[in-house]
Amino acid sequence: MLKMQYARIASASLLLHDNHLRCKITFDFGDVCQILFVHARIAEAMHCLLKTVGVSSWNTLPGAFCRVRSRDLAVEEIGHIENDSWFIPGNLNSSGEAAREQETVHGEER
Repeated sequence: MLKMQYARIASASLLLHDNHLRCKITFDFGDVCQILFVHARIAEAMHCLLKTVGVSSWNTLPGAFCRVRSRDLAVEEIGHIENDSWFIPGNLNSSGEAAREQETVHGEER
C-alpha cells in the first residue's frame, strides 16, 4: 500500500557515476530523509520533476514542497503540493522496472 507524505526537497543534484549521468533528489520529511536516484532518461526526469513540483529551474527545486507516495521506504511517486499532478520515476525505464536506487537517512545520520 502506498503511503502519502508531504516533503520538502532538501537537495537536487546531477552526478556522474561510472560514465553515466544520474539525478539525485533528497526529500526531507522532518525526522527522516529519503534519497532518490534516477538513472534512466535524465533529461525527461528533470523536465517531469520541474513540471510536477511547479518550478521552472533546477536551482529552485531545493526548498520546494511536494507530496511523496512511498512503499516500504521507497519513493514511488512525486506529486505537486496541491494539484493532482504526479511524476512516477519508475515509468521512465523502458522495461517498466523502477529505474532508481533509494537510500533512507534517519535522524542525525543525514
